Amino acid sequence: MESSRDQNTRVMLGAASLLLAIVVWLALTSAPAGATAVCEDEPLAGSCGLAYPSGTTFVAKSTNSTIKSSLGTIACTSETLEGKLSEEPTAEGEPLKASVSARTLSGCKSSVGGTCTTASAVKLPYAATFKWTSGANGTLTLSSGGSGEPGVSMQCGPLNCTFSASAQLTVTGKSSAATAQAKEVALNRAGGSCPASATWNATFIFEQPGGGRVQIAKARLPTVFCTENEARCGAGAGLVYPVGGEFEAALKKPATFDLDWLEPLGSTEINGSCEASVVIVKTIQNAAPLIANTQLGSPAFGKCTQCEPTFQNKPYAMNVEAMPPALVNGNGTARLRSAGNGPVLIELACTLGGGGGLQVKCNYEARSPAEQIEGTMTGGNPATIKFSDALESVAGSEIGCSSEMDWEAEYEITSPSPVNIFVTRK
Repeated sequence: MESSRDQNTRVMLGAASLLLAIVVWLALTSAPAGATAVCEDEPLAGSCGLAYPSGTTFVAKSTNSTIKSSLGTIACTSETLEGKLSEEPTAEGEPLKASVSARTLSGCKSSVGGTCTTASAVKLPYAATFKWTSGANGTLTLSSGGSGEPGVSMQCGPLNCTFSASAQLTVTGKSSAATAQAKEVALNRAGGSCPASATWNATFIFEQPGGGRVQIAKARLPTVFCTENEARCGAGAGLVYPVGGEFEAALKKPATFDLDWLEPLGSTEINGSCEASVVIVKTIQNAAPLIANTQLGSPAFGKCTQCEPTFQNKPYAMNVEAMPPALVNGNGTARLRSAGNGPVLIELACTLGGGGGLQVKCNYEARSPAEQIEGTMTGGNPATIKFSDALESVAGSEIGCSSEMDWEAEYEITSPSPVNIFVTRK
């Protein structure tokens, strides 16, 4: 929030007496869902803890790409594939969808025609899929993205040909320098001067994501609430909190709403506060990520001064996702979002200038396009849930309401007590 705004009113509110029921249940993320997971950590019995999300870029480079044919061998000193994962992994089953948007070749020479004057990819973008086979290994399949088979156009001396094929590469997963190998892939040929047959061979080394830390799994482990801080709950003494378990949490400190009120003749500072807030967390089912159906049941803000905050479009959902197992700390992200009834919306009804002053109304909702409020869950005894994000003004706000409002609320799990709660995986 800019401190240099002219003619503004700073509103700081403490939220109170809010009864909030959070129900944790199994569901999928809003992104399309796949099965195979491309992971940062090593799979255990085919499942990993940290899967790269939809939209993650992958880059793989080969220094030994060759096309062997009846007209000699074309060798390239560099061939690079670049693409993105197109969906989120969930359970076992289908391959994980991806796409290849760029393919570049350089340093290409023919054993009979010398340096190639043309060496370029055709029919981009390509469709791609990752599929788990065993251990940390799998396959990367390249196929038509709608315009034809993946291919390359080569002109090397007398040879002038386009080579193409839907190819399956073998992925060897590693904690660094993972590889994808094309071995004796039979190529189709088209053009004025093509060989009778040709095969493609190349070993690509992943540079991204994770600096080449690419491992394939058949599924991603679900996020769970655990009694101990472990990479995988149940591996030691830790136990997963059972489905149906309930926890209560109260505000650790006053929740705050921070916005600007714009007036043509000056500004009025309003400081309101409300006391106490209870959160009920009930685990219904574990998932990857864990998704909580957040019920704001009859929110009653009592003992408030000057402003009354009200949550609209209930109930909400809360997505809880464990942090990377490589950085085990028992913590996770907690994102508050719509459960299908409309975006998260906070309505503020304030009185300017104390009792009897001007009544104003400002509405704020989670930002587009994600339409979710960012937060964190910190494991421990007690564990905490903290939301902190900027919301945007929407229809229903009066003309003096600022375009943004910062909201922060931190809850501390108080019952049962004492209780260790960590966000981890099973």
